[in-house]
Amino acid sequence: MDSRCQFRPDWWPGRLMQQLLTNYSARFMSSSPSSAIYYQLDRRVSTIVRLITVESELKSQQQEKGKGEENPRSRFGPVLVQTELVAQEALLWFVGCLSKKKKKKKKMKGLFKSKPKTPAEVVRQTRDLLVYADMNWNSRETKREEKMAELSKLIRELKSILYGNSESEPVTEACAQLTQEFFKENTLRLLIICLPKLNLEARKDATQVVANLQRQQVHSRLIASDHLEANKDLMDILISGYENMDIALHYGAMLRECIRHQSIARYVLESDHMKKFFDYIQLPNFDIASDASATFKELLTRHKSTVAEFLTKNYDWFFAEFNSKLLESPNYITRRQAIKLLGDMLLDRSNSSVMMRYVSSKDNLRIMMNLLRESSKNIQIEAFHVFKLFAANQNKPPEIVSILIANRSKLLRFFSDFKMDKENEQFEADKAQVIKEIAALEPRDRP
Repeated sequence: MDSRCQFRPDWWPGRLMQQLLTNYSARFMSSSPSSAIYYQLDRRVSTIVRLITVESELKSQQQEKGKGEENPRSRFGPVLVQTELVAQEALLWFVGCLSKKKKKKKKMKGLFKSKPKTPAEVVRQTRDLLVYADMNWNSRETKREEKMAELSKLIRELKSILYGNSESEPVTEACAQLTQEFFKENTLRLLIICLPKLNLEARKDATQVVANLQRQQVHSRLIASDHLEANKDLMDILISGYENMDIALHYGAMLRECIRHQSIARYVLESDHMKKFFDYIQLPNFDIASDASATFKELLTRHKSTVAEFLTKNYDWFFAEFNSKLLESPNYITRRQAIKLLGDMLLDRSNSSVMMRYVSSKDNLRIMMNLLRESSKNIQIEAFHVFKLFAANQNKPPEIVSILIANRSKLLRFFSDFKMDKENEQFEADKAQVIKEIAALEPRDRP
C-alpha cells in the first residue's frame, strides 16, 4: 500500500480500511480468488488509495501554509466527502467478499464430512467410554479428560436423538434403534454407576436420557420394564443416592421414572428401603428432602392395587412410622406434605379397608384433632379432610364416640368459625355434615 496513505484517527472509514487491508489483503490475495473478483478488488483498493492520498496532501498543504491561512478542508470539502463515501462503500464491499469466501469454504468442507453416526453407534460408543470411565477413574492418563469430554458429548447426542432439538423433532425409528441398543447390554447400569464421575451438565443429560427411555416403546412394548425386571438391584443404587448430596436429585429423578413400571414399584415397596424414606424426608437439605418426599408420594399413589396390597400387609409398622415421624414432625413442611398424602391415600377407593382401620383408632383421631389446632390454615384444611372420615364412619368404635362427645362443644365452636379463604361449596357441605354427625352423637357402651 502507498506509504503516503496515513489516515486521520477521527476518520473511521479510513482507519478501518487501513486496518482491514493491512490484515486481510495478503491473505485474501493468496487464496486464489477468481480473476473477476481480483480485478474488482484491485480496482476499488486503488481508488481508495488515490482518494486517501488526496486527503494526505491536503493535510500537508495545511501544515505548510500555517494557522493563519485558509483551511484547505473548506476548499476541498466536496472531494473529502467523496473520498469518505467511496472508502465506506469499498469497505463494505471488501468485507462482503471475505464473508462470501468463508461461506464457500464452509460449504466445501461440508462435502467431505464423515457420515453421521447411527443411534446404535452412538450408544455403543457411549458404552465403551462408560466402561473406560468405570475402569480408569483414578488413572492419571493424559487422555482421560479428553475421553470424559467426548463421553459428555455423546450423552448430549443421545438426549438430542430422544428429545429432538431446535431444528427437528425426534424420529420414532431412531428412538427405537437407540432404545434397543441401550437395553441390549449393561449401558443403563454403567450410566448409573458412572454418574458421579460426570460433570453437572452431563449428569442432567444422563438423567433426562434415562427418564425418556422408560417411556420408549419398541414394537408396542416397554422394553425398559423388562430390563429393570432383570436388574432390580439398580433400584438399590438409586435409592441409596439420597445419602450423597452430589447425585441425590439426579438419582431421585431416575428412580421416579423407573417406578412408573408397576413391578419395579412393588419391588421398592416390599424392600427394606421403604423404611429409609421416613429418614430421607427429614434430611436437613431441603431440596433432597423434597425430592425424597416426591418419590415417597409416587410410590404410595401411582399403582393403586399394589399400594393397597402393601398398606394392608404392612399397616402396623407403616402407620406407626408415618404418624410419629411425619405427622408429628417438628418440621412444618414435613407435616403439611404428610397430612396431604394421608388424605390422598385414605380417600382413594382402592384403600377403603385401610381407611376403615385407620379411622377406628383413637390415637389417629387424637393426631387429627391436634392438627386441626395448627396455626397453618393449609394444614387445618388437609386435617379436616381426614377428620371428616372419622365423623362420617357409621360404625365408630365406642372410644372414638367418647372422645368426640367429650370434645363436642369445642369441635362445634371450632367448625362454626372454620372457613376457607375462597368460597367452596363442597367444603361447606362436608363441614355441615361433620357438624350434624357430631351434634347427633350419643354415648355407646363398650363391648
